Amino acid sequence: MIPPQSLCTKCVFTLIPVGDIYPTTRRAKIRVVEGYMNQAGQFPEERIAISHVVLIASMHFLAVAALFVPSRAGLLCLLVMHVITGLGVTIGYHRLLSHGAVKTSPFIRGVFALFGTLSLQGGPLLWVTFHRAHHLWNEDRRDPHSSARGFLWSHLLWMFYKNPNGFSQMRSRTLVRDLSSSSWLKFLDKNAMAINLTAAAIFFVIFRRMDLLLWAFPLRIVVLWHCAWLVNSYCHRASLVGKERKSILRNSFLVAMIGYGEGWHQNHHLRPDSANFQHKWWQIDPGWMVIRILEISKLAKRNYKTRSGKRLGQEFRGKRIAA
Repeated sequence: MIPPQSLCTKCVFTLIPVGDIYPTTRRAKIRVVEGYMNQAGQFPEERIAISHVVLIASMHFLAVAALFVPSRAGLLCLLVMHVITGLGVTIGYHRLLSHGAVKTSPFIRGVFALFGTLSLQGGPLLWVTFHRAHHLWNEDRRDPHSSARGFLWSHLLWMFYKNPNGFSQMRSRTLVRDLSSSSWLKFLDKNAMAINLTAAAIFFVIFRRMDLLLWAFPLRIVVLWHCAWLVNSYCHRASLVGKERKSILRNSFLVAMIGYGEGWHQNHHLRPDSANFQHKWWQIDPGWMVIRILEISKLAKRNYKTRSGKRLGQEFRGKRIAA
């Protein structure tokens, strides 16, 4: 949301090659808003997003309530939905939409985007906007969930604000203009909450068991939330080296297992336009395994023409990446 006009007197723009932001071969440049600044040259104060706080608190309350109605069938529903929506995030939102590391049909892309939407982590365009901004300004003051502000900030607290670290969601939609032509993605992005509520209602109508509903939706969503948030908090750590703040990335086997490969985060930042996060034989990447199955089935293929740019992969900029 754009801050009030009284607070914001000018915008700061940066010219960045298109390929530095999202996968494309175009050489054009676009203007990316770094943030709103006041007369003192500072970003405006962050404003609490009451709806975000209420949603996160309510989902955690319902997740705890689910634990008081233990159910084996509920656990099975949780695991199945966790796999479906988790793959929707790592393959659909992350590797396919954010980095274009995989090429597939609009139908397959739409299905994975729908699965990602059911994770209740925001619509696809919103998610991709935050993620591309994170790669552009990793651990900088413009990174919405910079770990420079501590573990809790990068894990959870940044979502309590409308403009974390001065980030403007509306202005930064320039980062996803390559996806904005898709009416399906725009529909999912605009109706993410309604889609989740509808899915929960359909689930309850089919099974008519409240315990299954609590396990398959609130508890599963909260578990998946923390699996994803650990990538931002545990796999990132900012340190002050001299006068510069630098990001220290780490790989985590545990986070990779519960996050379908996302825990190999240091690998990902080294080669962001690669669909494969596995750099060593023992680094198991479940998301990549599913992509390989799709590739063997001729339903998807790796995109070797992706240009991630120096801002997304310092060691592999402008080079053909063989996963």
